[in-house]
Amino acid sequence: MNKSLLMAGLSFLIAIPAHAAITVSIDASSAGSDIVFADTGGTINMGVFATTDGAGVIAFDSFDLFFDIGIDGNGMPDPGITFSATPVTPGAVFSNSAVNPGNLVTTSVALADADIHISADRGLYDFAAEAGVGTPVRLFDLNLDIAPGTAAGTYTIRHRDNSGALLAVNDGGTNLYATQPAEFTLGSGSFTVTAVPEPSSIPVLFAVGMYLLRRPKRKQTT
Repeated sequence: MNKSLLMAGLSFLIAIPAHAAITVSIDASSAGSDIVFADTGGTINMGVFATTDGAGVIAFDSFDLFFDIGIDGNGMPDPGITFSATPVTPGAVFSNSAVNPGNLVTTSVALADADIHISADRGLYDFAAEAGVGTPVRLFDLNLDIAPGTAAGTYTIRHRDNSGALLAVNDGGTNLYATQPAEFTLGSGSFTVTAVPEPSSIPVLFAVGMYLLRRPKRKQTT
């Protein structure tokens, strides 16, 4: 074989980007639902969405997903962060999404070293045909209560299954995530507990802002 053709072929293969047919992402359920103030606390609502690129795996009928709040394994990163009384709000498609009955510290979440185990099942759902390629489908919302006084910061939510065998995305009893892991990208998300400026500092911040607005602009040299 011609050496230049061989090298060109290898370059083409190397240039092919990694493929993942299904992306499961975590993002704010609605605008602003991923942020609360540390002094008052509140409720965080994070949506879990699935999207297909239209190639490879485009359908599944059930799932078992495990989530870790705060990248610290089983247990919350701050005592002020807890799951709401209704920790899961199902989406319209997987309408029976719920905390798995085996979600106990002695069983599934302990084995996965996660904080919560959520499951759902239904008939086979074709994301490409029914929602459209590239259209996110809400699987469910994760709901968290943030108590007043919780430490300010950004807290990560990610998929976690340290057992290597519990996380599942299924089609007819076959765990596609186990048999075709390259077809899936499991993304992470985050929410923010933000500190409020002390009342005594607000006039100072206002004065600084007014000064910046009123000061003359320097001419730019070419």
